[in-house]
Amino acid sequence: PCLLQVRRALVLKYSIHETWLMSCLHSVFCPYVTVLQMAMELELRENGVIGAFGAWRRRRRWWRW
Repeated sequence: PCLLQVRRALVLKYSIHETWLMSCLHSVFCPYVTVLQMAMELELRENGVIGAFGAWRRRRRWWRW
């Protein structure tokens, strides 16, 4: 899929306030930043970490109660 389509899907899924035009501008002029923004948003919202080669794992709690 196209980078713009993936970005728009994340915007809609997580109710991020961003217009279609702004998504388009980010995707066209800053594609690497767009990918990093999407990865950071996923890590934050899904409580996980994207590791080497795109491997996804759940973030572990650092405290033991």
